[in-house]
Amino acid sequence: MPKCPNCGVQNSPQNQFCDDCGAELTRRQAKVRPRRRQTGQQMVICPICHTASPLGSRICVRCKSPFPLSSGVVLNSRYRIEQFLSRGGMGAIYKAIDTKMRNTPVALKECSPQDQKPANLPKYIQMFKREAQILEQLNLLRVVPRFIEYFEADGKPYFAMEFVNGTNLLQLMEAKKKPFPVAQVVDWGVQICEVLSFLHNQKPPIVYRDLKPENLMLTQDGTRLVLVDFGIAREIDPKLSRLTAGIGTQAYMPEEMTTGKTEPRSDLFALAATMFHLLTNQWPESTITPRLRSVNSKMPEWLDEIIAINLSRFPADRYRSADELKKDLEAKKVTKTISCPRCRTTNQARIPYCTNCGTPLSDDSHPCPNCRQPVALNAKYCIHCGNKLM
Repeated sequence: MPKCPNCGVQNSPQNQFCDDCGAELTRRQAKVRPRRRQTGQQMVICPICHTASPLGSRICVRCKSPFPLSSGVVLNSRYRIEQFLSRGGMGAIYKAIDTKMRNTPVALKECSPQDQKPANLPKYIQMFKREAQILEQLNLLRVVPRFIEYFEADGKPYFAMEFVNGTNLLQLMEAKKKPFPVAQVVDWGVQICEVLSFLHNQKPPIVYRDLKPENLMLTQDGTRLVLVDFGIAREIDPKLSRLTAGIGTQAYMPEEMTTGKTEPRSDLFALAATMFHLLTNQWPESTITPRLRSVNSKMPEWLDEIIAINLSRFPADRYRSADELKKDLEAKKVTKTISCPRCRTTNQARIPYCTNCGTPLSDDSHPCPNCRQPVALNAKYCIHCGNKLM
């Protein structure tokens, strides 16, 4: 029995085409036929799993992914689809032409989740709208694609944004088979801190949640870094902690994210893991990542220490904010002490309260889950009721 070269299914000897995916079974030309099966039925090929489905199908018969829009389709009387680019769990991304803006290329994101259960659709639409809102808030930052507009077409939500013509950092590093220069990675780290600072200073704070080299694009001319895919960025909400536990990418994910205790310093861990990867061309480990200088002894000591601090298992042992991390990356040093704003006592950096007067050493605070009194963001215990915070 011949085995299909496309999907691996065993077929009857007389079959010229696979009866499961429509691929041609001859050795001379083992490829998927996008037009017809042996029966003459018109077929369409899924871009995800390459399975053939009857023409006009809305979803793939095998992987259940919604089929992409065809080239030439015009949405919102403005955007002409040019090319399907990719699909994620939340939807598809297209390259399109903005016919109202001198035929400028744009990226269109479509809300078409792989999970097609009607009961879950409102949740995905809400997340999609929130992503659009976050991008619109970030329009002044050069490190983020420029948001254009949100709209609905044929019952589906879309938003248009700047088309970034570039390659992600993971692909670039794998292509050249060596890490990036220290100065370049540090500069990128500073730029990313600016985005994280903006997100984390929202009320309530927004956590990006999926920082990694794949979500960092470098333009073709190499002059601009762009952070993409804000699909799982969201506000800190204790009610959603169980539902959002584990969202992210394992190699760059701190332990607290797996238990639903995601907070702004979770992004600092991911940034440190991303910088480690870019500086060494070695994948980080979410549990135990080696020191930077143990991989390359030529790495600066200050950078080795900054990376190690932010890869700490406990959030309280990391930098308190993206602003503090940005300052140390720019100054190329590790801040060791901090002055109390009230009594001017010198304290060790990254402790929550002044050792002399008890004043919080950070503007960041959150309510204790037990007594609801404000406590410093990096406190391990509540000073009001003794409740363990992490």
